[in-house]
Amino acid sequence: MRLYYFTSSHWALDNVARRRIKVSQIEALNDPFELLSPALKQPEDRAKFRELKSDLSRTVGLICFSASWRNPVQWSHYGDHHRGCCLGFDVPEQLAKRVTYLSKRLRVDSLMRFAEAGKLDEAFMENALSAKFAHWRYEKEYRVFAQMEGCLRDGDHYFQRLNDKGITLRLSEFIVGPLSLVTRSQVATALGDLVGSVRATKARLAFQTFNVCKQRKEALWAD
Repeated sequence: MRLYYFTSSHWALDNVARRRIKVSQIEALNDPFELLSPALKQPEDRAKFRELKSDLSRTVGLICFSASWRNPVQWSHYGDHHRGCCLGFDVPEQLAKRVTYLSKRLRVDSLMRFAEAGKLDEAFMENALSAKFAHWRYEKEYRVFAQMEGCLRDGDHYFQRLNDKGITLRLSEFIVGPLSLVTRSQVATALGDLVGSVRATKARLAFQTFNVCKQRKEALWAD
């Protein structure tokens, strides 16, 4: 399935050239409710879940994608205010976890009893990590989970290699934002031997809708 990853122009060029994509750490995500979707009444349950979140953050990271690149709010929030880029990847469906958007918190009567019953497993945590408040629905988000121990570390950041064993992410599109100054030659240099297999596109604001769309006038994209 085709999924889209928004980022700044600098990181788009740099990471494509290095054949990698950034892996987000759970405790660094911009939503403080991440992995806290269950509604837990008991203090001991909340403490246990915070402990689980902290433990999971050390071992599991995630790559956040969207099902669409056309939403201008996505470009504003994650594409450096339309000055960034969006990368389209072909992602195996079995790896992509669709985010569920909720109006109310998940109900778990007793987290401790849930754990004792053997139901507090990796699948439960993955489902909890893929549930967000309904107002995030515009993101149309999918997530790919990665083991931190297998990631590349560069300073304080972690990266997943493209087309690595276990997680196969194939770059198929390189979309330059409406306000980005990235040129054709810069994209071609970053793509290298992928030039023939990756579609490079310049985006613009649509004329009659609140969408971002393809710039069809090639001359308006600097060489």
